[in-house]
Amino acid sequence: MASESQHSSRRAAKPNVAVIVLGYNSRKWLERCIQSVLDSDCQNVTAFYVDNDSRDGSFEYAQTRFPDIRHIQTGANLGFAGGNNVGILQALREGNDYIMLLNADAWLEPDCLRELVAVMEAEPKLGFFSALILGYDDRRLDKNWMQFMRMSYRCLQDLWNGSLERWYPTDSGSGAALLMRSSMLRHIGLIDPVFFMYFEEIDLIRRGRYHGYGSGFSTRGVVHHYNHLESSGPGDRKSTRLNSSHEWISRMPSSA
Repeated sequence: MASESQHSSRRAAKPNVAVIVLGYNSRKWLERCIQSVLDSDCQNVTAFYVDNDSRDGSFEYAQTRFPDIRHIQTGANLGFAGGNNVGILQALREGNDYIMLLNADAWLEPDCLRELVAVMEAEPKLGFFSALILGYDDRRLDKNWMQFMRMSYRCLQDLWNGSLERWYPTDSGSGAALLMRSSMLRHIGLIDPVFFMYFEEIDLIRRGRYHGYGSGFSTRGVVHHYNHLESSGPGDRKSTRLNSSHEWISRMPSSA
C-alpha cells in the first residue's frame, strides 16, 4: 500500500506541459519564439518544433540552435491543422498533461505558461484557455484577441469599472496561443484537417464545448504576436488597467 507521503508527492507533482511551435518558412521568428518557451518559469515544459517542409532552412536552424528540444519534420505542408496534429499526437504519446499551440511569430512572457496552467489546474471543466495576446513589440491588445473581450459582457463591464478578473469564459479562442487539456483531446479528438488554415481552433473549441469542456481567456498570461492593431489615430485610444500590477495600452476604438 502506498504511503501517505507518496500520495502527497503525487498530488504535489507539477503537470507536464508541451508547447508546439509550428513553422513554415518561419526561420526569422524562431529565435525569439522558441527561446521564450525555454525561458518560461513554468516547470516541466517541453518545446516541440514541428516543421511543415520549410524551404528557408527553418528546420535545420532549429536543430542547430536548439538541439535539446523536440524536432519533427512533417515532410509536406500540412497546414495549421495537419502540422499541429503531428505535434499534438507526439505530445500525447509522451504523456503531457497540457498542450499549448504557439504561433512561430509569437513569444511568451516568462510567467505566461505558469499563469495559464494555474488557472486550468484550478478549473477542471476548462478544456481550452487562450493567453492575453499583445503586439509583438509593444503592449497594445491584439485586434483579434479583442473580439473575445468584446464577446464577454462581464469582461467589458469590469473593464469599464477598472478591475478585471483573472480570466473570463468565452465561446471562442485563439490558436496563436492556446492551452489545451490533454485528457480532453483524447476524448474529442484532434484538429479537423479539413480546416487547412483558419477557423480550425474555432471548430475544435465548439466540438469541445459540445462534450462539456469550457473555454476561457486570460487577462494575465501574456503572449506577444505579430498582428498589429490598426487605429485611425491617437484620439481613438484609451488606457486600461488589466490587473493590479500591470497596465497596458489597449488602443481600442472609443465609444464616442
